[in-house]
Amino acid sequence: MTQSVIVKCRIYYNEMLGVLVVLSCVLALATAGQSSPINYCGAKMCKNTNAHTLCQYPKGASPKCNSYMKSRLRTYEKKNILDRLNVLRSLAAQGAMFPFPPAQDMLKLHWIEALAHEAQRWADQCRPPQSVEEHDTCRDLYSLKVGQCVASVVGTTPVRVEQMVDIWNIQGIFYNYTVDYYVPPRNGSAYYGDFAQMLWSGSYMVGCGLSRFMAQWKGRMQRVQRLVCNVAPYGPQATQAIWTPGSPASHCPHKAMPNLKGNGLCVYPESRRAVEKALERRERDLSRAKRKKKTRKPPKSGKVRRDLPEVSDYDYGDEGKPRPTRQNKMVLTTTAKSVHPIMSLIKLIPSMADYPANFPKELMDNAASYLSPSLLTILVLFL
Repeated sequence: MTQSVIVKCRIYYNEMLGVLVVLSCVLALATAGQSSPINYCGAKMCKNTNAHTLCQYPKGASPKCNSYMKSRLRTYEKKNILDRLNVLRSLAAQGAMFPFPPAQDMLKLHWIEALAHEAQRWADQCRPPQSVEEHDTCRDLYSLKVGQCVASVVGTTPVRVEQMVDIWNIQGIFYNYTVDYYVPPRNGSAYYGDFAQMLWSGSYMVGCGLSRFMAQWKGRMQRVQRLVCNVAPYGPQATQAIWTPGSPASHCPHKAMPNLKGNGLCVYPESRRAVEKALERRERDLSRAKRKKKTRKPPKSGKVRRDLPEVSDYDYGDEGKPRPTRQNKMVLTTTAKSVHPIMSLIKLIPSMADYPANFPKELMDNAASYLSPSLLTILVLFL
């Protein structure tokens, strides 16, 4: 090889090396921009304070946690939770939850990691179990409002995470009104807010977190397993419908279509990954706008991006208007004196430990029928 050829090869090599270095730097900067956490401190939806869960609490277990056991959800556990949530929504949509009617507009849920990340942060605070489980103060995203469901089980008997979803389902026993006119729980009354959020037809995103720790319960330290699920968009609001009664999937929200599996649910055509990416883009755009002190207002609740399903496109009809007539409320009363066996079981769940034991027998029988048999088996083991 001549000297001139060697020189040319070296020049070419140096040029290509320079190009590779530049490309590597550009790629690194782009990756860093995408992977950097979104800043929720001082967010408008938290009244310009640092109350947002992702701002207020650092990553990892709280210093207040006692005997914390790292318990991140595995892939199969996430799938099982999502499947159980959608099974319950399917049962509601098909009218299998006595005494509630079927739903014509129930959406299928997608698992969204951004919501799971946020839910895990709250689960890691190890709040002590209560009759009404504590929810975090501010969890809304820049692009939409976020609801939350919290469930705890006390004891040492192993409980699969998907079984804990049924705790929210049991709350339906205490909802004594029609589904097309939501009446929020009052202070001192039986709590059913998680039931309503879990089955609100307009939600289509969910993500959950799990924690295990020790806490005081009934005068002594006991093992607590907690599941937190953040659901979006948030709903229902007072006087709004939990779902619209009608034939299953007969009036799906705008851009949604009946599920081909025939389970009574409506589905959006976008894949889970597409929904996640669109949500992240929207959050980053709005976060940057906040830092630059722009005056652009964030979209209304439910609007994530034009290429995402928009809850505001859905026609809710007149459910936002008051309906004072007695026909619109289905208050359930009873004169039964006996205590149904299922009430003895739900007493073992902190969020239901203080509820009255006198409920209609037909409601108890029905509740037992759509609870997972494995959960009932495990609860029996606590006795």
